[in-house]
Amino acid sequence: MKFIGFLLSLQFLFLCVGLNVSHAFKLSPIEIFFTPDGNGTTQTIWVENDTKKASPLEIKAYTRTIDEFGKETRVETQDFAIFPEQLTLSPGQRRSIRLTWKGALDSGQGKHTGKIFKRKKQKTMQFEKSYRLHVKQIPVDVTPEPLKNPNERKVSLNFLYEYIASIYVTPSKAQANLDVEVLKKLPNSKVEVMVYNRGNKHSLLQHYKPIVHLPNSKEPIAIHDIGKELKKVNLLANSKRKITLNLPAGMEKTQLHIKMVEKNRADSL
Repeated sequence: MKFIGFLLSLQFLFLCVGLNVSHAFKLSPIEIFFTPDGNGTTQTIWVENDTKKASPLEIKAYTRTIDEFGKETRVETQDFAIFPEQLTLSPGQRRSIRLTWKGALDSGQGKHTGKIFKRKKQKTMQFEKSYRLHVKQIPVDVTPEPLKNPNERKVSLNFLYEYIASIYVTPSKAQANLDVEVLKKLPNSKVEVMVYNRGNKHSLLQHYKPIVHLPNSKEPIAIHDIGKELKKVNLLANSKRKITLNLPAGMEKTQLHIKMVEKNRADSL
């Protein structure tokens, strides 16, 4: 199970010998895809408590933007109707949570709720919208039972877990479109580039390979290893990201033109 976010806070109660830990719940799925209209505006997620203690939860949605340096900014939003917004999972209980996207379309001609549109002319969005969903445990009273021996001391830890899921509201036939601008060459056979996603859908860099085109050469050269950290880069729709690439030997003083090519096409190079 992929673990997006956890360990929201620690509460320390120094009372007697031993350890008391509240365990994590489960959330699925951790990527949720919506359409801007029709049946796809409503989706269901599931939370499960497989521990022996009740787990109170709170669910909130946030808008999501990522700047060129990889800093993610989230702002709480009312673009989703969430039911329920708070709940308590009994030990062993599994429960559904219904999410309905009701945000504004790019046309600016009003909002919609589910399948019911409040405007005469129906239009869809231009760019995919990205959000985060926070599902977190709510702090509860963790005061331990009275001590039998007043001379005993106990440390009680209460771990509050949080899952952070990704949400995408994606228009029909949306596609990513990556473009690369070479900014400057760096020491040790490296180059700094700006990667633009000029498309209307997000994409991960792990699905692409940088291809280097050299002057007076018909054969492009693929950079096969972009590093583990760069593979995790998520280029949201209509965004950009500054990254550093390792160049093949001998290209430090050569004029470069770099493209990002999908792996199923780049593997033949």
